[in-house]
Amino acid sequence: MAVHLSVRLPWHDSDWHGCICQHPKLNTYCSGLYSVNAETIRQNKDNDWEEEHAGKPITDLDHLPPCAQHINTFGNQSFTFVHQPREFLKAAGPYPEQYGPTCFGTWAYDNMYDPLAGRRKAEDAEKRVIETFDQLDKEQSLIFFYLNYSNPILTEVNKYVLVGVSRYLDKGQLMHWSGMPRDRQEKYGDLVWSRKIYHSYPEECFIIPYQEYIKKGKDLTNITLTIDGEMARRFKYVSRPLTDGDAAEMISEMLRIARQLKKDNITKEDWETKIEWLDKLLDDCWQQRGLYPGLAGVLRYLTFTNANDYIRNILRGVANPHQHVFDRLEGKTTPEKEWQLSFQSAKDRWSSRPSSIKGLLKENLCLFELTAEQVEHILGEKHASYGITSTPHEMQDNPYLITEEYNSGTPDDSIALHQIDQGMMPSTKLKAPWRIKPNDKRRIRAALREILIEASESGHSFLLANEALSLLLNRGEEWRELIIDIHDIQKENDHYSKRLTIEEDAGLIRIALKTNRDHELKISEIVKSLLLRKKRATSGLDWGTLIRGALGKTDVPNNEAIREQAGLMDPAFIGSFYVLTGAAGTGKTTLLKAFIDGVTQKEPDSNFLLLAPTGKAALRLFEKTQTEAFTIDRILWQNEWANFQTRTLKTEGGKPIASYKNVIIDECSMVDVEELGVLFRAIHWDSVRRLILVGDPNQLPPIGVGKPFADIIEYINENDVYKNNIGQLRVNCRIHQSKEGSAMLTLASGYTRFGEDLGSEEILSSLNKGQSIGDISLTYWKDEDDLNTKLEQVLKDALSQYENNANNQELYESFNRVLGLPDDISKIGTLQILGPVRSEYFGIENINFTLQKTLRRRFLQDWKSHLSYFAKFDKVIHVVNQRIPAAWKQARTIGTKNYIDSYVPNGALGAINIYYNSVLKRVSSRTEFDMVPDTEFFMNKSVLDERLELGYAITVHKSQGSDFDTVILIIPSKDRKSLKFMSPELLYTALTRAQRRLYLLVQETCQPFIDSAFRGNSVLLRINSAIFTPKIALPDVEEYRPENLIHKTMRNELVRSKSELTISEKLIQHGLPYHYEKLLIAPDKTMVRPDFTIPWQGEDYYWEHLGMLDLADYKARWERKREWYRKHGFDSRLITSDEIGGLDSPKIEEIITEYFT
Repeated sequence: MAVHLSVRLPWHDSDWHGCICQHPKLNTYCSGLYSVNAETIRQNKDNDWEEEHAGKPITDLDHLPPCAQHINTFGNQSFTFVHQPREFLKAAGPYPEQYGPTCFGTWAYDNMYDPLAGRRKAEDAEKRVIETFDQLDKEQSLIFFYLNYSNPILTEVNKYVLVGVSRYLDKGQLMHWSGMPRDRQEKYGDLVWSRKIYHSYPEECFIIPYQEYIKKGKDLTNITLTIDGEMARRFKYVSRPLTDGDAAEMISEMLRIARQLKKDNITKEDWETKIEWLDKLLDDCWQQRGLYPGLAGVLRYLTFTNANDYIRNILRGVANPHQHVFDRLEGKTTPEKEWQLSFQSAKDRWSSRPSSIKGLLKENLCLFELTAEQVEHILGEKHASYGITSTPHEMQDNPYLITEEYNSGTPDDSIALHQIDQGMMPSTKLKAPWRIKPNDKRRIRAALREILIEASESGHSFLLANEALSLLLNRGEEWRELIIDIHDIQKENDHYSKRLTIEEDAGLIRIALKTNRDHELKISEIVKSLLLRKKRATSGLDWGTLIRGALGKTDVPNNEAIREQAGLMDPAFIGSFYVLTGAAGTGKTTLLKAFIDGVTQKEPDSNFLLLAPTGKAALRLFEKTQTEAFTIDRILWQNEWANFQTRTLKTEGGKPIASYKNVIIDECSMVDVEELGVLFRAIHWDSVRRLILVGDPNQLPPIGVGKPFADIIEYINENDVYKNNIGQLRVNCRIHQSKEGSAMLTLASGYTRFGEDLGSEEILSSLNKGQSIGDISLTYWKDEDDLNTKLEQVLKDALSQYENNANNQELYESFNRVLGLPDDISKIGTLQILGPVRSEYFGIENINFTLQKTLRRRFLQDWKSHLSYFAKFDKVIHVVNQRIPAAWKQARTIGTKNYIDSYVPNGALGAINIYYNSVLKRVSSRTEFDMVPDTEFFMNKSVLDERLELGYAITVHKSQGSDFDTVILIIPSKDRKSLKFMSPELLYTALTRAQRRLYLLVQETCQPFIDSAFRGNSVLLRINSAIFTPKIALPDVEEYRPENLIHKTMRNELVRSKSELTISEKLIQHGLPYHYEKLLIAPDKTMVRPDFTIPWQGEDYYWEHLGMLDLADYKARWERKREWYRKHGFDSRLITSDEIGGLDSPKIEEIITEYFT
């Protein structure tokens, strides 16, 4: 049995060969939030100096870069690295250490901290460190190199990436600071937190050539090895021990990558030799693992003391260790003399176990790499709290149930599929008599379940069967020879249906997690049943008056909007199910206030449950309606539909939510299938008169599974019988608030899927000419330096809206006052920076650190004023939904000493105060959040790292459900990876967050705004869902892009109306290929986007379909557009159609005949 080690590297674009990066300024990953030694690198990296010496060996330079501990991991340089003590270590002096070729420094940080209690006592921490590194053996141990989330390979996907594996050779000495005061030494310990490791590169080493693929512009998809699921916990805290089973699993995956590298033949490496080495390594790991790696866990569960020592010293070389142990447990053989007390204790517990548990322990659990704690969780009285619902007999019949069910709620306690799989199907060379067949249905079901869980992380509620099986066959070495097809699975449906659902429609077979499918079916069931309920009588209420009464003091009544809104109220009143949709600024939330007032007036016994997916949205809902509102997450917690232990939602067993007659859910576009499905189970529907879903379907879909709001809207729109169960607000109140209108919302309307374009081309034309317009200020930037300069100036300009002399003050002073830092947390959302991505120099992580350096520089330089990577008075964001019991002593009412139960929602913005606690003699933190007023929170370093991030800049995704007075939006235009994440929904969401003013910081060109209007970029079209009918993610739609001449009917999903679909169909029937929504740019850089551009006899003709001439604003916009065509000489080739009197096929035929014959 060997112990191996995971080691995190910071990203380096020069292959860690002992040279400065080729492009240091572009490498923001090394200092990223999830890098290693990131704080040191951030504080000490000199980009200008590194650019001057780019690509040079570090031994040719006058000093070392801050990443020197890792830069030579695969290099041949020799140098002296000087460890610098942190300020709080006081008198400790620098510690020089010699680094030779192919070595690096690392540290096992979880030895230093307890996740709940914080820093461990110095003596305990040192003991743990020694144990961790002393386990390494130069003949057996391996080093597995990996990257944390801060890497350019996956960018926006939070997964670890494996870099490679090497043979461990040796380690440096454990180092101690000298000259530390005794009190500091006793409190913090005197360890230098770094251990030098030597490894066998290049002789016994396999490294995936990510950098070379990137330099050559090659696709990384097939060579990227992500560390998924439960395996990820072995790669936390920089360095962690790995078992032989873990190593075998990773090597199996690396063999797949090595074969792909050989096939690609892009690099010069001898991949065949590497494949042979990995193959031998895999055999070694299996031999070291053996057949019974779980014996230690089983013995410890039975209270056997020093079980690992017994196995290491007594069982080594024993032919059948399993029989050896159980013969002694069952009294068949006398234990070794010095181990008799340990065996007696274990025998006492063994004899008290029922036969079902004995059987599982003896025949199954000893085959798997499990800890004693996990064995206790599986078999103990609290097994249900860990997700275990199967009986010991059932788990003995199917051990894969363990990985299917086990859920501790913490990433550090999980049971991976490979742990069970290795026990059930060990290497053939070990000749296990129980080895199952590769296509065993128990194994296949567990693997498909894992694949579907990974798919759900991308939003899919199902996969097509052929896709799921393809992923199954491509999992690793032990799956390569698998022979299975969907018919084999369908034949065993009774077995698979306990975890999965398999359905067929129109010849396509779908596989889904049963839980996801059950949620979809529940949503479908409730929606359909409410739609079929008998209608009530009309209200007879004067809705117009109620709406005027609901307007805020600063709202300007708009008669057209009020007429439209009033017309939607009675359909909502008389039915049991209603969907209210509308773009930002159409007055949805204000309308809810009027509706609540009207229903209360007509039905005095009525009450309302108001829900929203985020704390900010719930707070806004309360402020607008003056009715208590909850987050969905919180109402489910309160009614016991959530498992606090596992942090998961339940499908049964909670208390019914039965006391509300009207349920209103706002911001529904953010609610995923699981949350809505559980909520629909929780509500007692016989008590409910109405369910009203409210939202803007043009926003980004949920981060979780599915897109239920969009699917519900589509279902209702496809069934004319339900046309009165949905209302769309089209008149934009916010645009009418001022004479100038809102350029932000007008531009945003060009990215709507459910709604009309309010004239986005006019705004885009101004931006294309480099002009600011209305409430949009535009600034272009070129590169990193230019972005940093422009950002600071734009920030000053934005602050000057609130302070006349902001440009003449220190930036941090103005920033603090405008955002109410640190005393007035209610102003924290006055100004917010948004970006589409986290990574790269323009991503929100780097922007946050750049602003932190600018605004909090003096606090970063004072060790008493920063903790982890947070500094005094930083703006922060809470990134998880977190219930906080009083017993944790983390929350209390401001001004009191009493700790309280509290709850902080994901997305809450706050301000953190870092200070030196003279009583505890340590640096501490105190945080307030805008969504949890009058409450202060106290968190140690590990809790801060888990729950908080810097909040100066946040992603557009994170901003959903929130409004800010002023927004600064950063848009890149030249990074291909980042542009992949641009979509109509993302731009729409970003453009609609600001209430007052939007500052656009755009890289050189407005092309991202132009390209993102293509509906084929829609995120909604990339998600598999099946609430009502299967909606399969669209295949490649590149052929439909505006720049391409289309020779077929447009796809229904890519057009704005049924009329446009009919026009495209008729054009193709007449042999007229066309462009759809291709930009037409005039010499003055203004532009329009004709519905159809049709090449004909050497000229382009432009067909505009006018679908809403009944709206005054629409008609006025069209007149301006028609004038644009005339002004620029395109009017002679302009074709129009409208729906006055209806649009039918003969009418289209007539137009085509007139112009193209």
